[in-house]
Amino acid sequence: MKNFVMCFVLFLFIGVYGQAQENDEPSMFFVIEEFVSPSDLTEFRKVQSENLDIFDKHLANLSFSAWQTDNNSFLWTVPIKSFACIDKIYETKMQNQKVLNEKGYDGAAEFRDLSKFDISVVMWNEELSFNPDMPDNDVDPKFYEWMFFYLKSGHEKEAAAIMKKYKDFYLNNEVSYQWNTYEVVLGNQIPCWIIGTSDESEIALRQNEKALQEKFGEEFNKLWIEFSQHLDKTKVIKGWYLPNWSREAKVSE
Repeated sequence: MKNFVMCFVLFLFIGVYGQAQENDEPSMFFVIEEFVSPSDLTEFRKVQSENLDIFDKHLANLSFSAWQTDNNSFLWTVPIKSFACIDKIYETKMQNQKVLNEKGYDGAAEFRDLSKFDISVVMWNEELSFNPDMPDNDVDPKFYEWMFFYLKSGHEKEAAAIMKKYKDFYLNNEVSYQWNTYEVVLGNQIPCWIIGTSDESEIALRQNEKALQEKFGEEFNKLWIEFSQHLDKTKVIKGWYLPNWSREAKVSE
């Protein structure tokens, strides 16, 4: 995929296809990380905003979320029900692209030289996530942080056991700090887990983490030493939610 219009064709199909399934919450996400050169950022924002207006007008019923990261990239995540959604993408993208061309919109020309992509599929792991139902968690998250843990091959079972120790520790000590664990099921450098946290701002997240470290630092350090033995490498990406670029599809009656 060499232009963004093709990516939005994927969004169109996945948003509609996902709703055709049962109404339970999806646990898989189709993720596109779009890299933009800093010198092209102003032009990219302009073209992208115009692009969204065109899709709202001609290709409704989209469902996706957008973030800008500190990695010179934008993240677009689409909830999907299964890999069957992806199988259907390529059967419909040319048809949808034709619709836009007939409306006079040439996405390939508009986005030429502005960005490139990485694509992956991640699956939410409820067992290794921690989302306690506490009043302190009732915040409007705008800042997100994703910690990428690249596991040593074959170490998933041992790493999962330690993650459960973390979860039990937080639960037993009534800690309200939340995290969600996602397993990369399609992408590069597998096995990889992504631990996502969020808060109303980066400052708020850092303050919460500092308070936890001051209170439970010794226990956390022991768990981290145990967990890190199963890692090849780690990286952290920060992201800021873009509500104006995110869309929630309307469910047909």
